[in-house]
Amino acid sequence: MKKIFFFLIIIAAAIFFLMDKGRPVDQVLSPSPATEEILPTASIGLPESEEAFLDLPPAAAVLSTSADEKDDIENHSEAEIKELAPPASSSAPIEEKSIILSVPFIAQAPLAHWEDARQQDGCEEAGALMAMAWARGTVDASQAAAEKEIIALADWEQETYGEHRDVYIDDVATRIFQDYFNYNKVTTEIVDSAEDLLTALKAGKLILAPTNGQALHNPNFKAPGPARHLLVIIGYDAKTDEFITNDPGTRRGAGYRYPSDILFKAIRAYPSGYHLPIVGIEKKVLLVEK
Repeated sequence: MKKIFFFLIIIAAAIFFLMDKGRPVDQVLSPSPATEEILPTASIGLPESEEAFLDLPPAAAVLSTSADEKDDIENHSEAEIKELAPPASSSAPIEEKSIILSVPFIAQAPLAHWEDARQQDGCEEAGALMAMAWARGTVDASQAAAEKEIIALADWEQETYGEHRDVYIDDVATRIFQDYFNYNKVTTEIVDSAEDLLTALKAGKLILAPTNGQALHNPNFKAPGPARHLLVIIGYDAKTDEFITNDPGTRRGAGYRYPSDILFKAIRAYPSGYHLPIVGIEKKVLLVEK
């Protein structure tokens, strides 16, 4: 009896051993709940710096600024920040823009009375009248009224200064604009290039330019053209690289165009008087502002 009982115990032990050997491996080696709390899966394999951007869109991550960088930006002035920042796209160069000012045209001999010396040499007076018609809007630019005004101005210059025929550009500013018209928004400046003329036009300034009229090669002038001649520059055509002028030396002078290089080369101041010698080349013009 004892032998049979012992035999049954041996058989039960063998059956238990075989059942334990057949359990899946993952059940045998599964970590305890305590181990799972120590090793959270959320941080596995990700550096701390990358985790900070997981919930941000790509642009926000790229534009994120450290505390040190923020302090550096705040310590700069607005001008310095603009200087450090990438330059914004600039507007087109002035050479690529067309400019024109609305200036009434007045010829120096409005009714073609060229025999009158006051009109024959009246380019400075006509130029000033055009400028005042533009600046104040009170000058009558009709032909009859303009002729009377040119004659009156020339007579006043002769009486006041003893000469009216050729007027130096600085004297145009002081005598005609300031003394006669009581208008002070005028300056004279040396120009070094056509770019200086363009800059003045862009600033809304009208330009009175004394020239060697013979160098302008205007076919409307009686050959060889006037050696001392003032015209008004009212605009610039970017497509053709031409200055647009109101040239009082011809009745066809309204909006007359000169290539920029020809006009700039022709600029030359001349002295007040009557055909006095011109010494050197002084490229000075008169600028009128409203």
